[in-house]
Amino acid sequence: ASEPFECGGEDWRVSLYPRGSDFRRAGRVGAYLRLDRPGETEVDVSFSISLAAAGLLPSGRESEAWDWKTSECATGGVFRCGMTFTPAAEAVESVGRACDWGAHLASSAELAAAGVDNLDVELTM
Repeated sequence: ASEPFECGGEDWRVSLYPRGSDFRRAGRVGAYLRLDRPGETEVDVSFSISLAAAGLLPSGRESEAWDWKTSECATGGVFRCGMTFTPAAEAVESVGRACDWGAHLASSAELAAAGVDNLDVELTM
């Protein structure tokens, strides 16, 4: 996870999962935004997140087909969404609210085959 950073009066972190965040997304690089504070208030935010590296699709690419069932782009792209971030205990019980949210943006194997060994996460809030 990244070091905490402040945006809009809240503390956040970005987490990168080089081989996926869970068994269903194994083999996909995941990037997630996380509200980094214990609190009781909800925070509504719109954000985009993408990966940048030599050999990867340009970060501004917008034509990538998005599969909402798997939260994946085929070969990388930009994930844009709005989410209500809430404390973790409340997020478990809620629909449409989460303590972290993101997407699996690229194939781990394809990045390795392309010789990509260093990724940057680009975040816009």
